[in-house]
Amino acid sequence: MTDRQTDRSDDSYDALKHFVLSRVKTLVYCILIGSHTATHIAEVFGKMLDDWQLESKTHVVVRDNAANMAKGMDEANIPSLGCYAHTTQLCVQSPLTSKKEDVKYMVQLLAQCRSLVGHFSHSVLAKEKFRVVQDSMQGIPRHKLIQDVATRWNSTYYMVERLVEQEEVITSYDRRHHGQLPVSVPSAFKFNWLRQLVHLLAPIEEATRASCTDKATVADVIPLAMAVKLKLEADDGDDVKRIRDKILQQHGM
Repeated sequence: MTDRQTDRSDDSYDALKHFVLSRVKTLVYCILIGSHTATHIAEVFGKMLDDWQLESKTHVVVRDNAANMAKGMDEANIPSLGCYAHTTQLCVQSPLTSKKEDVKYMVQLLAQCRSLVGHFSHSVLAKEKFRVVQDSMQGIPRHKLIQDVATRWNSTYYMVERLVEQEEVITSYDRRHHGQLPVSVPSAFKFNWLRQLVHLLAPIEEATRASCTDKATVADVIPLAMAVKLKLEADDGDDVKRIRDKILQQHGM
């Protein structure tokens, strides 16, 4: 398994990992200096394999779907497969970040949600007031809101799921502290859109988690992909139908 990562200083690394007794262990990190061309990646990865004497023991490399990573493995003459979880998340991100008019309504709503969550993430006072509202209401978990991050798989799903859970708290907060939020709180019918989106994305989130466990194998991919396809096709959310159709088109099964 190869994994492209960046640290807090934005240096880029390739990590060589292998499976030992059903557990993933990192063997080595190697900083990538210079252009991240396919040729450079092939040289760096080839050296890591050589250093650990794994050239003849490498059956396949699981990588992300970046073109330079795929070509780099080809140039190194190493069989490789794109990560299923990454592929699935690209299918989801495409319609949720698209500039096309047919899904613009959801893209704009998600931007509204990010601004709303961001307000509570960056303001200690807003967090305290939010908790006070939570404490005054019965039957609602005292959970924090979740900010999505583009590079974290499923984070948009978790953000929307938590907003739906805390809908009553958010609307009550807005009534008590009117004018203190940077954006308007989604209306009732838009919260219904969000509920439908959570229902639509739930099977994908489940499949992503299943494919990222230490015991997951390539043999799991086709059953997971087919299960996602069947569940999406059966989804009856009218307001997210265009999102569903685009995900299925990208999913390709």
